[in-house]
Amino acid sequence: MTRTILIVFILFFSGIVQSFAQSLDQARKELNTLLVQRSSLFQEWKRNVQERNAFFGGQSKSDLKQVIATQQKIIELDNRIMDAIDKLNLAKTSSVIEKRDSLSSQTFRFNNDQTRLQNIIKRKDDRIQILKEDIRYHEKVENTLKGAFVLSMAILIALGLWIWSKR
Repeated sequence: MTRTILIVFILFFSGIVQSFAQSLDQARKELNTLLVQRSSLFQEWKRNVQERNAFFGGQSKSDLKQVIATQQKIIELDNRIMDAIDKLNLAKTSSVIEKRDSLSSQTFRFNNDQTRLQNIIKRKDDRIQILKEDIRYHEKVENTLKGAFVLSMAILIALGLWIWSKR
């Protein structure tokens, strides 16, 4: 029964750890993708700032609108990056919490096993002590009976010799 529970626990735990690992990898990939997009938007913003399409070599109204639009995209992407970082931190925290909980449950299980085994050992030690006392008692009885037998034999031999000598 405990083996079945242990196997179910291990399978359940491995599934949870695997899902957290996948969630963590997915969050990292999403963050990396967003950072690549931001880098390309930043390069686009640099190009837009350097464009000079106005009559006297300055920036035209459309150039400025394009710079502002690119900046808006960068800001929106920065917000998404912050969300992705929060998601990554949450996944890491969840993974750490899951590992901690797993270790706590393993520690609890090991402590229970240790207590159970200590109780078994104590019962066995108590049983051994009782059996040793029984052995000592039976050895005393055996020695007493041996003494009584030797004494009885000596009396019988003495009685036999006494009867023989009287004849």
